[in-house]
Amino acid sequence: MSTDTLISIALGVLLVCWAVGAHNRLMRLKHAVGREYAQIDAQLRQREEFIAQLLRTGEHLDSRLLGPLEEAAAAVHQATDQVRLRPTDGTEALTLQQAERHLDEALAGVWNSPETRKAAWIDPGLRQAAPDLQHLDNRLELASAPYNQAVAAFNEAAKEFPAWLIARLVRLKPLPGLALGRHGAAREAARPLMIGRREGDTPTAPPGA
Repeated sequence: MSTDTLISIALGVLLVCWAVGAHNRLMRLKHAVGREYAQIDAQLRQREEFIAQLLRTGEHLDSRLLGPLEEAAAAVHQATDQVRLRPTDGTEALTLQQAERHLDEALAGVWNSPETRKAAWIDPGLRQAAPDLQHLDNRLELASAPYNQAVAAFNEAAKEFPAWLIARLVRLKPLPGLALGRHGAAREAARPLMIGRREGDTPTAPPGA
């Protein structure tokens, strides 16, 4: 066997080992994304239970707004179930992200409602719901950080050679991050219920009270 043939075989073996190593690294990073999602899932379940309780005890709230909130919460629940089954499927994650935006809008509508402000004036439990929900969202946002870091690590690795070639061959696509718990509209709408809040505080009187 000639020297050139031996060199070719050695280079081929080296290339195969390199490709296998790149594939295994991508798989490890992808599995890490799935593991980190478990923490997000736990926080989503807690918030789901809280919103369900809010819907059950919201007899003093505007029924026209509870319907959209219930629909948005159901959409998040459905999207969460799908992501739980396939936590490394980018399509499912994007669906969850969209459902979260709709939930944000529905919650903002509830907190902005004059009926909610008046009900909070006489119902300490409802008044406490706003900061409690914000606390849950803060925890959800914190839980999302390690997941987003794992997603970034996977996406960066998939850009490197030969990983990018392996990713194309096995159809591994870049994964989207999740901006969860950042309910900007809902937080802003709930602010009047939480300004100066301390234990035993009473809210600012609603308009027309």
